[in-house]
Amino acid sequence: MGDIAPLIKYWAFGLLLLLILQFIVFLYAYNKKRIDLVDVFWGISFIVISCFYTILNINDINVTTLVVLICVIVWGSRLSIHIFNRYKSRQNQDERYSAITQSFIAMPALVYVRVFAIQAVLASLVMIVFLAALLSTRHDMNLLIVGFVVWLFGLFFESTADRQLKRHVAEDSGSLMKTGLWKYSRHPNYFGELVQWWAIWLMVAGGTYALVGLIGPFSISILILFVSGIPPLEKHMASKKGWKDYKNSTSVLIPWL
Repeated sequence: MGDIAPLIKYWAFGLLLLLILQFIVFLYAYNKKRIDLVDVFWGISFIVISCFYTILNINDINVTTLVVLICVIVWGSRLSIHIFNRYKSRQNQDERYSAITQSFIAMPALVYVRVFAIQAVLASLVMIVFLAALLSTRHDMNLLIVGFVVWLFGLFFESTADRQLKRHVAEDSGSLMKTGLWKYSRHPNYFGELVQWWAIWLMVAGGTYALVGLIGPFSISILILFVSGIPPLEKHMASKKGWKDYKNSTSVLIPWL
């Protein structure tokens, strides 16, 4: 493992940038009373910070960094566009954020810290895997190729699941989605997302900071599995007809017959 001092320095700069970005988003979202705008900027945050890191280290760019940069930009752009379209289609705030903010909406500082600043911290932790690519002095082309192929599979899986769910909600928003990829996993979009981030780590696994880079995929895995991903959605889905049978017959994440 290489000297982690440069990585810590870059991470701190990136976190500061994201805290500023999220503060600007917070000012607009709080004024509009649409705190769920923060979700739109989740993917955008990754694009901003990856470009920022790349510019800071522009003289030492390598092929692994370029491939990972493209992957992050594509992932972040697709996700933000998808969530923005959902945001526009709703006149009221996402109920998850209504529940979070109703007890302290009169305290702006607390809203910023509890929602926006936390997102900045989480995004910066996930992007440590990008720093592992950026600052590494060695690279494994075989792992880069395999990782990229796996990443493409994850992108296809996530985007397909999102399209299927969007179509289902437009046709029948009151029922559970149990067809297509959703027949084999209760959260196939999250499965595809996790595949992409673990694939990005695989691309940098042969580099100097491979072990430190694990912080990235581990962070987003914990977030999806135990915090703001699957748990609140499962709670919401539990109120729908047929949930118990669907839960008992369908894998929670990894697609399975």
